[in-house]
Amino acid sequence: MPSASIKKEIPCSKENLIKMVLDIEKYPEFVPWCLNSKIHNKNDKGDKVEITADLTIGKSFFNETYNSFVIYDKSSDSIHVTNMGGPLKHLENKWFFKQKGNNSEVDFHIDFELKNKILNLLMVKSFDIGLKKIADAFEKRAIYWKAAAMADKAARVDGSIAGNARQTASAYRGRAPQKSEIFSSGMAGKTITFNCWVGGSVRVPNL
Repeated sequence: MPSASIKKEIPCSKENLIKMVLDIEKYPEFVPWCLNSKIHNKNDKGDKVEITADLTIGKSFFNETYNSFVIYDKSSDSIHVTNMGGPLKHLENKWFFKQKGNNSEVDFHIDFELKNKILNLLMVKSFDIGLKKIADAFEKRAIYWKAAAMADKAARVDGSIAGNARQTASAYRGRAPQKSEIFSSGMAGKTITFNCWVGGSVRVPNL
């Protein structure tokens, strides 16, 4: 029976990361091979939140939809998922969240078996890639702040291109993370260093 365990630190507050994981209908945006997701019922019981939802996984015409039952335990900062129907013979996965300074540690365990063996292989890889996408997405778009700053500098240095440079800077800022994303990521005021060929760093705007 396929299983996987992943532990990662992500530059995001624990509370906002839990919200992201519980926002099941946005899974297609960052979980590979998740084609569609739909919440049928969400019930906040005070100390726990219970959710029933459908997830469609696969690629192109090769996909399956299964129904899951999700419990978020507020007291232990954990999420427990089991299957209720569909192509899964078995599913149990658990998320544990811990605040570590400005980052969050995510401890993820999954034990599952789909009727379709090829989708089994896809699922094993999808969770590791999906968590990495959560961590990387914000930083990749943050580079537009650096590009905007360079365009602003060009406008100050060379008056002949100032108009075009300011327009370019504005376009770059439009592609950078917006206020809602800065808030949800918990990155306001922090410095992001680019380890690629671009180099340098940027400071995330304060809200």
